Amino acid sequence: MRQASKNVRGFSGIEITVVVAIALVLMAVAVPTANTIMGAFRLQNAVNAVTGAIQATRLQAISTTTPHKLTFTAATNTYQVQYCLDTVTGQPCTILTTARTYSNIMLSSVTPTATTTYTGPAAGGIPFSGVNSGVVLSANTTFYFRPGGAVQSTEGTTTCPTLTPFTLTYNNVTKTITVGCYGQITVTP
Repeated sequence: MRQASKNVRGFSGIEITVVVAIALVLMAVAVPTANTIMGAFRLQNAVNAVTGAIQATRLQAISTTTPHKLTFTAATNTYQVQYCLDTVTGQPCTILTTARTYSNIMLSSVTPTATTTYTGPAAGGIPFSGVNSGVVLSANTTFYFRPGGAVQSTEGTTTCPTLTPFTLTYNNVTKTITVGCYGQITVTP
């Protein structure tokens, strides 16, 4: 009969079971942490997209000397940028007149001229957060940007009212976005 060798190498069943149990505990802790981190990134990404759209639209209004309108739609988490078009002349507005409408545009590096034609985004606007990301916009919000850089929440006002803040929420974490009269953006946790 052979004797068992004293130099046996390998792991026992108990050792392997302990290592697997430790790995499972570590994964059970890591998965919720990873989900929390991904949620924070989703929310911050939506905040960056919204504040970027506000800044870009304001700069577009200033650079084109044409009033612009930015509308955020809560139901679809989208935004739409439009520029002012004089309904009498068919030209971009240089001042806010009573005969005006807004046409859809997509922000681009195109410098508008009297003959520039803008094509708009697909129906429903541009998404500011990923599809089914879970980020929720508090309410429909519209901003009007004047060529001088002023921002209003009501078209045609000339004073600097306090603009209504709006919020983005993900998993009970809320970021409040406030826009000042000349485009200052404040994001508070």
